[in-house]
Amino acid sequence: LGSPRQQHQPDQQMSCLTFRVAAAIDHVRNWHWMPLFSWIYFLSLGFTVMMLSPILLNIFLAWCTQLLQDMDFGLLLGVTFLIGLTMFLLPPVPGAPIYFFAGAVFTQRCPWGFWPGAVVSVVMSWLLKLAACAMQQKLIGE
Repeated sequence: LGSPRQQHQPDQQMSCLTFRVAAAIDHVRNWHWMPLFSWIYFLSLGFTVMMLSPILLNIFLAWCTQLLQDMDFGLLLGVTFLIGLTMFLLPPVPGAPIYFFAGAVFTQRCPWGFWPGAVVSVVMSWLLKLAACAMQQKLIGE
């Protein structure tokens, strides 16, 4: 966060604080503040991304639901797998909306009915999570 510009002892006789607290306050007064402000901007940007990503993810997945409405079920499985895998590889994206998306799409579009669609959704979500974890370990971890 920056190094102190100059080291000097705080005036103990003129302070109502203890020597240790006065030294800490004096140390903070001598910081270089510009690098600290750039870190504050980066942290604020990261916080904003983490707060907005679930909201924007829900909007994106609702838009994808509209796009995938008229698609064949086999192609829908493949496209949903690619969308889910991409979403899982993004760090600020939580997993719950991806699972909900798969459940909502497959239970409505499954040609065999609701319960087989729910089973397909659970299996697809499990495979998505396993594939994403394997990719993260191989691509990022090694």
